[in-house]
Amino acid sequence: MESLGIYFNQINSIPLLTAEQEKVLAARAKSGDKSAIDALVVSNLRFVVSVANAYKNYLKDESLKVEDLIMEGNVALMTAAQKFDPSKNVRFCTYAVWWIKNAIYRALSKKIKTSSWTAARLDVIYKASEEDDAQPLINYFPDEKFLGPERLAVNANMVELVDAALAVLKPKEREVIKCRFGFDNGECMTLQEIGDKLGHTKEGIRQIEKSGLKKLRKEFVLVA
Repeated sequence: MESLGIYFNQINSIPLLTAEQEKVLAARAKSGDKSAIDALVVSNLRFVVSVANAYKNYLKDESLKVEDLIMEGNVALMTAAQKFDPSKNVRFCTYAVWWIKNAIYRALSKKIKTSSWTAARLDVIYKASEEDDAQPLINYFPDEKFLGPERLAVNANMVELVDAALAVLKPKEREVIKCRFGFDNGECMTLQEIGDKLGHTKEGIRQIEKSGLKKLRKEFVLVA
């Protein structure tokens, strides 16, 4: 525990990046500059700690500690730094949080049944694109009246996860997927309805949806 305190003190002394500094480093990181990748990672280590600390209540025994969650988050942070695209016009932490939380879910999955439960729901959202009639996002989650506090917390975190994941998409892809699965108001739209709204054919909307879901599958590794 003492070593963890020393680690906290060390990372708290690292200055945070401004938006402009981050943008410059991200551009260099995207080209493979290892020093830029390291700078992005180091400047966001305290962010990983803050995310990991949010899951301390899920640690039921001594076989998994908060240090383990931080380590998993740091590895995910490195991956995010290598894949981050600054042209998406989002801050790095907004992008990286998806990777960090996903890694923490994986670490917890052997201890908490709800970890695989949430993964299955996100997987259903992706697979739903194979059907002509999509279902509202809320339909993939059981009635909250029958959920315990842990599952309620996981539901809330999954909403954050999905929102962060959508940031990698082009605006039109994001709009189509949000409309298809009722992300904003729980009411999904058909391909034809979205096409009428955006001025595209039904088949055009289908292709945009397919492209967006393909990016999400490729960009992120689902919890196993």
